[in-house]
This record gives sequence, C-alpha cells and structure tokens, in this order.
Amino acid sequence: MRSSARHNGDQAGGGAASSRILLKGADQNHPLKKGTPVPFRVARLPKKARGLGSAICVCLLVPVLLLTGPDGARAHGVGYRQSGKSAVAVEFYYSTGETMAYQEFRVYSPQDDKNAYQSGRTDEFGRCSFVPENPGTWRVVVSDSEGHRADASIPIPQEFFDGGGDPRPLAVKSHMPEGLDLYLRAALGVSVLFNVAAAVRFRKCI
Repeated sequence: MRSSARHNGDQAGGGAASSRILLKGADQNHPLKKGTPVPFRVARLPKKARGLGSAICVCLLVPVLLLTGPDGARAHGVGYRQSGKSAVAVEFYYSTGETMAYQEFRVYSPQDDKNAYQSGRTDEFGRCSFVPENPGTWRVVVSDSEGHRADASIPIPQEFFDGGGDPRPLAVKSHMPEGLDLYLRAALGVSVLFNVAAAVRFRKCI
C-alpha cells in the first residue's frame, strides 16, 4: 500500500511538474507554478534592423498616402494631342529686313487689352502664333531690349472659325524705338527749314 501510494504520489508530482513553467536561466530548484505571473523583457532589435524596418514602413506607407490622400498630393499623368483649331501666325522684322528673332511677344484678345492672352518669344524667324477663341481685333505686341516695339492689329472674322476665312493683312504701327520717329520728324523739319533759308539767301546773293 505504501509503495502504491508513493507511486501515485510520484505520478501526481510528475503531473504537477509537467504543468510548471520554468524560466530560461532561472533556478531549476524553484520552478514557477502554473498561473504565477511570469516577468519578461521585450527583445530589442539592433539599430541596423530598426532602421531597415522604418525604411520598409515608409516605403509601404507612401503609396497608400498617394492613393488615399487629397487630389493635390496625388501624382498626375501628362499627355499631348494635336489640336484641330486654326492658328494665326505673325512674322515680325526690323526696317533693315532683319527678323525680330527670340524677342518677347504678348497677345491681347478683343475682350481684354490689359492682361495678355498669351506670351512667349518669337522663333528664329521672328514668328509667333496663337489660337484665337472668338472673332474681333486681336493685338500682338513684340518688343526688344533696345526699345523697338511692333504692335500688330489682326482682325479675325467669324468666317475664320467657320473654316472659310483668313485674317486680313496686318497694320504694323512701328519698326523703330518708341519716340525715335518723333525725333526723326523734328530733324527732318529743321533740315527742310534750313535748306529753304539757304536757298533764299543763295538767290539773294545772285
């Protein structure tokens, strides 16, 4: 009976030991029973591993933000197509025949003569082009750094938009610096007066 009880006690003890929790490195002579709170430590990753993990999180988070964020934060694609609208091309040149190449130009619509409808630079041949949106008199102004300014008025008829009309010939206002033509006229007038006075005096001497 004693041996049987001892045997049963060993089995019971074995059963209890099988449910005990042992900490690694703890004293094996003092195991913790089941249900006893077990202290533990969170394992810390090396710095390189933490940096790599952060980089992976950022890489995964950026596409999500781009797809779910506001329209301003989303990536936009671009494209191009050939326009079927008719354009008006204008060529500018100096009085010497030289083209006004790579000079600034501004286009003004009939509805707004203060704010430029289009701006840019002429090409190497002094040409620029624009696509009018409505009929009326459009203006194209080209100027250079030396004060030369050309102001072209371009009447665009309604037939132009219907496909049956072309712009009429341009009225170019000036090919010389602003104010220079006034000086030339004044000098010409003085020269004429001087020549008349010289002719009268010459006749008196005869």
